[in-house]
Amino acid sequence: MFFIAIQVDRKQNTLPVLVVLSVLAAAGWALSPAVSGNVGLSMAVLSIAMFGLMSSLPVFWNLPTAAYNGTAAAAVIAIVTSLGNVPGFFSPYIVSWIRETTQSMAAAMYLFSATAALATVLLLIYARVLKSAPEPTQVGIRSSLFTLFIRVLPSPRPRSALALNLSTDV
Repeated sequence: MFFIAIQVDRKQNTLPVLVVLSVLAAAGWALSPAVSGNVGLSMAVLSIAMFGLMSSLPVFWNLPTAAYNGTAAAAVIAIVTSLGNVPGFFSPYIVSWIRETTQSMAAAMYLFSATAALATVLLLIYARVLKSAPEPTQVGIRSSLFTLFIRVLPSPRPRSALALNLSTDV
């Protein structure tokens, strides 16, 4: 994990490394039910899955800090952190339900694999959006998936118009 973070910092190749790490995690989770009878192989593929997952954590935080500056970076980091905590709450319940329903952990491992594969697809889409994005604006906010969603929302009225409406309502 430490050496991957150093390599990414030196080479500035965050997205390709994240894609490879999420593919490793997806492969490890997907292979784990197939080798569940062999303790050594099970440990190996689960170690690969956890290597991909845990090594991606410090590398991932390069994305919001590279794409946003100042308060925008703080807002994006807060949103990512808040949304990132949701699976931690629901995952034990989902895994428990899957295990009780199927009497096996295989489906839960496939769910983890599918989630890592979805992360890979989202990273590839993000890389494609960054390639087609214009250069950073004067405030330093780079166009990304988050700002593309924000652009769809209607812009708020200027403060003076809001103050004008408030004064006429009274």
